[in-house]
Amino acid sequence: MRVISGTVKSTQLQWLPVLTNIAPPDLRRKQKLINTIRKAEDRRNSLLAERLEDIPALRLKSRKPPWKTAKDLIRSGFETKKCWCDEWTNSTLPIKNKNLVMDPNQGVMGMELPRHEWSVLNRLRTGHGRCADMMFKWRLQDSPACDCGNDRQTINHIIKECQIRKFNQGIEGIHAITPEAVKWIRELDVHL
Repeated sequence: MRVISGTVKSTQLQWLPVLTNIAPPDLRRKQKLINTIRKAEDRRNSLLAERLEDIPALRLKSRKPPWKTAKDLIRSGFETKKCWCDEWTNSTLPIKNKNLVMDPNQGVMGMELPRHEWSVLNRLRTGHGRCADMMFKWRLQDSPACDCGNDRQTINHIIKECQIRKFNQGIEGIHAITPEAVKWIRELDVHL
């Protein structure tokens, strides 16, 4: 997912499924399990259906067989999209710029942009990119200072405060992919 979204390794993991528009792995596994069990129920002649009919008794109480989990998920009315949306909106983790995306099931704007611009856009959204502050942290640069004189060049500084590069519409304008935002990303002299 990191390759698809063009983000750097330090990006918060919660952003990756949202930027790629692919549900998180745990939800996809649950959905696949439900699909497999339903398929076995629909096709009574299959080997899986026969095995599920002759289930041995559990040897240990700690064992959680997948068919039991699937039945519980089916009974509870599990829906991947609804669970993902609930996870995203009710998350207590401090996710930077989380307010930009209300429903993770809807693809984020800008997926049609060229690869370089898409990567820069996602790095701006997540607040993690190859700015001077991060390059200094990774020991790839000698100073975290910005060319404008500020002592730290962060993504937030580049968007909101930098006298040389500041984007007047802020992160909301960048996320909305206004024509000005696309032009600003193309003309940005810092390689994020």
